[in-house]
Amino acid sequence: DALFSVGEGVVIIHGLGGLGKTQLARAYALRCREQFAIGFCIDAQDNRILCESINALADRLGIPDYGSAEVRFEELRRNLAARKDVFLLVDNVDVKEVAETLSSILPKNASILVTSRLKSCGIYFKQFLTSSFKIGNLSNKKAVEYLLTESGQKDAEAAQAIAKKLECLPLALLHTVAYVKSGFSLERYLCLLETVGAEILKEKIEHNDPYQRTIYMTWRVSLKAVSRWKDVNSPDIGRLAITLLTFICVLPSNRFQLVILDEWIKRTAPPAPNLLKSLFKADRTPLILDRAIRLLSNFSLIDSHPTDVETYSIHGLLKEVIVFYAEQSNSANLRQQRKHWRAIELLLYPSECD
Repeated sequence: DALFSVGEGVVIIHGLGGLGKTQLARAYALRCREQFAIGFCIDAQDNRILCESINALADRLGIPDYGSAEVRFEELRRNLAARKDVFLLVDNVDVKEVAETLSSILPKNASILVTSRLKSCGIYFKQFLTSSFKIGNLSNKKAVEYLLTESGQKDAEAAQAIAKKLECLPLALLHTVAYVKSGFSLERYLCLLETVGAEILKEKIEHNDPYQRTIYMTWRVSLKAVSRWKDVNSPDIGRLAITLLTFICVLPSNRFQLVILDEWIKRTAPPAPNLLKSLFKADRTPLILDRAIRLLSNFSLIDSHPTDVETYSIHGLLKEVIVFYAEQSNSANLRQQRKHWRAIELLLYPSECD
């Protein structure tokens, strides 16, 4: 209720990755949507993606393309400053250069909610900062309640042990619940965590983020389950889903569209793996691809976009973990795949800001 108590300005939710900043921001956006004629989410993962989001907002507000990003963005700033009916959710302001760009584009009197991992994010908006909130992990009590309520199980002892092992990290708890809902008990999941945890200790890999190891544990548990998943019509569906997820992690943005993956497979050199190509055979695409996407969604490894059925997203921390460990294990062609992805993305969605 403290958010936007003065009706305008910037409110920042900041904290480490995996704490639920985006979910909290989206929940507030839904709660206050009747107060604004237009609500818009800006992806601020990096400057290039930010510029694409800003251009999309300009399109939404009917601002012409003047052939110059600088001119168009200045017109957007004036447009936003002149109206009080626009709410902006600016997600993933995790890079200082992006924060600087935003502070030069956004007007002082707009209603803006920002999520960020930067402790110093407020410095860049100090002239029109309304409030800044730091969020942390759930309390042990809340984490246990969440596990029991969402899983529909009553094993409080196992839930307590899982919450402690996962440091009550919301993203890790989300992975836990998704796994348990696939037909396992909390006690069984706890055993899997202990096994995976012992394996990770032997690897002796240093982590860039304090929660990387936690998410890596839940990722490893989910990876084994998804990769072994089979159904009558698609015995390789689990392997297909994991291969698809690996390629998703090569994309620069946490959000992705299936058309980009399709184009990558058609144009890439060297050729994409046959396993991945089978997802996009003309006579099988709708059914097989839908099953692979649904399987990843069921384990909370990707999320569907609330309004665009062709757009999905992967949590930034999970993506970082997958790429980090792939690089640590010298995963073949990871950098080359990233270059191909970027080339196809530029072809399909050219940005004026590069």
